[in-house]
Amino acid sequence: MTMIETLNRRRALLLAGAAALGLSAAPAMAQQDSFDDVTGIVIDDAIATVSVRLTDADAVTVRVSGGEERPLAVTEEDGLLRIAGERGIDPDRFWRDYDRDAQIRIGPIGLKLGGGRVIQMQGGENPHFNEMLERYPLVEIEAPEGADLTFEGSALRLRVSGDAGRVEAADNLYVVASLGNAAAADISVEGASDYRLGDISGPLEAAISGSGDLRFGAAREADLSVHGSGDIEGGDVAEDVSARIDGSGDIILGEIGGEAVLEVHGSGDIEANRAGTGLQAFVNGSGDISVGEIAGRVSAGVNGSGDVKISGGRAEAFEGSVHGSGDLIFGGLAVAPRLFTQGSGDIEIEDAEGEVEARGDGIRVAGRSYEND
Repeated sequence: MTMIETLNRRRALLLAGAAALGLSAAPAMAQQDSFDDVTGIVIDDAIATVSVRLTDADAVTVRVSGGEERPLAVTEEDGLLRIAGERGIDPDRFWRDYDRDAQIRIGPIGLKLGGGRVIQMQGGENPHFNEMLERYPLVEIEAPEGADLTFEGSALRLRVSGDAGRVEAADNLYVVASLGNAAAADISVEGASDYRLGDISGPLEAAISGSGDLRFGAAREADLSVHGSGDIEGGDVAEDVSARIDGSGDIILGEIGGEAVLEVHGSGDIEANRAGTGLQAFVNGSGDISVGEIAGRVSAGVNGSGDVKISGGRAEAFEGSVHGSGDLIFGGLAVAPRLFTQGSGDIEIEDAEGEVEARGDGIRVAGRSYEND
């Protein structure tokens, strides 16, 4: 069971307990509390500006100020600190509030379509969202480094500095977040939300549903997916990567130390500088996959008009196929390549060792053309 699932079970009990203990929602004046032995922090059902500083502090300090609309309750149980609204956010009401008095800006501001509306971004910020949040609480947290952080069911402008433990975000309405480093991360990007992460020393799971964006520095391993037009951009990944696009989004990565499993279904693009111990690359549609250098086994295929391009390296075994008008191009050396084409597409291999097995037209290996061999 994930942390989020566990927290959902506790949620009703915590809110009821807060009422029984006389913990009312934070008033407009500032409220500050300190808690010992806290290992995890949860923000739930909140519309707020949130700042988290992870330091060498022993205790967790929470300060809630402002916010005449949707005040927050602060509770703690069994080492879990929860900052929550009294009820779930009504999405229709939230977006009516957001749209009220909103003006579409053009020029240096990037525009993203999310949820049927134009989301205005400038330098990683949404100016209108920031203005809207002035009516809601400001939450300032100082906590020990290594604390776990969970954000769910909320609309947040979120800033985290320092090194966190595990960071989770799911089922949020809208988030503009700049997060620090973390031991692990599981991030669901809904709508047009925007997340910027630091380095992830452990595994990273990231899924975009919509037009949102996610950026990260580096990770030990990564499981990435885009459903829609969103983008993921990251640095080097030390071990394995699984990356999939369903739609028109993009995934751009640095060097992958382990095996890369890359899939595009639609018109999206995936790019990586290197795949260190093997590559599986498949395009179904008009998208493209580009990899700078590979080592290990390679299995690649195109079904449609897309392309798979590998700049160089040595493939200890190479299987490639093209069905349609797309191209598969490898600028390195393939050992005993097995190749198949059906349609007007091409396969080109710069150099090869061992026996070449080729069926179909438009196949060229080490300068030799193979036609219906």
